[in-house]
Amino acid sequence: IDWSPVVPGRLVTGDNASGIHVWEPLEGGKWAVDKNAVYRGHESSVEDCQWSPAEKDVFASCSADQTVCIWDCRQKNKPALRVKVHDSDVNVMSWNRMANCMLATGADDGGLRIWDLRNFNPAAAAPVANFTFHRGPITSVEWSRFDSAMLATGSADHTVCVWDLAVERDA
Repeated sequence: IDWSPVVPGRLVTGDNASGIHVWEPLEGGKWAVDKNAVYRGHESSVEDCQWSPAEKDVFASCSADQTVCIWDCRQKNKPALRVKVHDSDVNVMSWNRMANCMLATGADDGGLRIWDLRNFNPAAAAPVANFTFHRGPITSVEWSRFDSAMLATGSADHTVCVWDLAVERDA
């Protein structure tokens, strides 16, 4: 679930039946959600959704089907992109609010991967960084709001890690 940072009151939610819904605010505190226009692109439960920090009609979703989908609200029948990003369930993701092209994903196998959406395609998706420190599923990931190279992860292995990509060795 995620509130849009660009369109006040807009909400995106994912469900266990692989569906995604976009909720639009109406006058009088009511909500509009088209129950017949479910966004379908995943083959398993939707684990996380997040709006683009800069584009009003774009959001991402991740799933237990090991994929991330990038969606355009103006095209409901299929995702703009669908890419396999891990070899296990993708539990969480975070869109970098300072460097809008960067997306972090965390998976059941403890893997943390950083993706550059400018080079994100199904045929040859390669992460910018791949970290395998955690010994349990990653349960949360969040980019820093004050430094575009820093992020934090939490894991079922009872650890929290702060990552600074500025000091990591470049490929």
